[in-house]
Amino acid sequence: MKEKQQPVWKVPWVTWLDFWKDTNIVGLCNAAHAQNWPRKVIWLVIFIGCTFGTIYNLKVFLENLYSTSTDVTVNSKNFLPFPGVTFCNHNRVNCAFLEARLDQLELNITEEETRNNPYFSLAGMYRKGCVENDPPSGPQKRRKRQVINQPMGEGQDGGQDGGFCDSCLVPEILDIEYQFLQVYMSLEEGDRSEIGHSFSGLVKSCTFRGRDCLDESYFLPVESANYGNCYTFNSNIYGNSTLSWTSSLPGANMGLNVVLNLEQDVYMKNGLTTSAGARVTVHNKIIRALSDEFGVDVQPATATNIAIQQIRYTRLADPYDTKCFSHWSETNYTDYTSSTMWPYTLTQCKRFCVLSSIVSDCGCFHPLYLDTDDDRKQLKPCDLESTSNDSTCVEKVLVQFDSNQRKCDCNPACTEIDFGTTLSMSTWPSKEYQNRAMGTYGFSTTSTDNETDSTTPESASETDSSGNESSETGSSGIGSSRTTSTGTVSSGIGSS
Repeated sequence: MKEKQQPVWKVPWVTWLDFWKDTNIVGLCNAAHAQNWPRKVIWLVIFIGCTFGTIYNLKVFLENLYSTSTDVTVNSKNFLPFPGVTFCNHNRVNCAFLEARLDQLELNITEEETRNNPYFSLAGMYRKGCVENDPPSGPQKRRKRQVINQPMGEGQDGGQDGGFCDSCLVPEILDIEYQFLQVYMSLEEGDRSEIGHSFSGLVKSCTFRGRDCLDESYFLPVESANYGNCYTFNSNIYGNSTLSWTSSLPGANMGLNVVLNLEQDVYMKNGLTTSAGARVTVHNKIIRALSDEFGVDVQPATATNIAIQQIRYTRLADPYDTKCFSHWSETNYTDYTSSTMWPYTLTQCKRFCVLSSIVSDCGCFHPLYLDTDDDRKQLKPCDLESTSNDSTCVEKVLVQFDSNQRKCDCNPACTEIDFGTTLSMSTWPSKEYQNRAMGTYGFSTTSTDNETDSTTPESASETDSSGNESSETGSSGIGSSRTTSTGTVSSGIGSS
């Protein structure tokens, strides 16, 4: 006998009846086989409630799938891999070396040959920075910046215009500094190094855990537009260091002690070096020191203790919301890292970003953001003098950054080691130690009594270091720093 075919409109209903009677879903199956309507209703309510609960939990799970939480742990370890410590003099050009370099270039050189070497640039620098000019009488002259054709007010995303004022005046002393900076950064790195403070002149003594480390091979020379020649102790930025300095005990005597000679008698004049002291930067030994951003000043005639705290950050890469970077290949600035082995850091990335933007828009490089000569790309440094076209272009780019109209392709590093610093100071040398300090470090005469001081020493600075490390946060310190009225001494990197 032929089975009677169901009308099409009944097929969904019949299918549903068969499904909820035979399904393995407990709620629906029990509701279908319930003997009365109250039981059916109860089972259906339970099923619907559980269904909505499941959907809600799935929604919460998907929304937080890539969210992260911060977990901070403090672990005490027996030793601390020693950080890199970079020392700079506040004065970028040693006038005695500049004069000697000029004398060297003047020997056996023709007028035509001088056009192809840095003689004219060096001669201009010597006149501006090493020959005392008459100080200005009366109020300092100010110059008005060229107008940038950009309205004042809020930028994109509610950002402000960066506080730029196109009608504000620029102090003349800044224009003098910018003129000098343009000439200085037009020199090749080797020429700048020759006229900066030498290692033997700057570093007068070095001990690590009581052992002598006054060896130039332990220090990596680093060039800075603001500070000239800097020297990094315990650097492994190129990954080829065979030394592994470690510290297991706290205190200044168990760390690094360095005596620095500031050589104020060869400082630049005419306001080009306005302060005397040393710039000390404590940083991860595998990265390049960023003294402008993270350095601390050590003043003359003091002993300065610098306590440091080491913090290790570990972030999760994309698609987690930290969106951290672990390599330069994730950025747009690989052109600036092809000749280096520097690991990725957020601050270095921002420096490349500003440099790249100014090079692209202005056709010159910002002299304060050039970290290696390989980044010159055969361009000249921008003229930042207030009346120049370069200055107008550079200001426009910086205003765009400040107002959020231009952004850097930079995110935090996935792994980062940071060092916080705390300074304490005392007078150095003591009255009873003056004569011995003069003999030890080659000073002329020295006094820490300001009422009777008639002459001052050349200068010195010392630093030591030791401490503990943790997986997330740790503590260590750069201990004491000693300075004469013309010199600086920092000593003691120790744990706290």
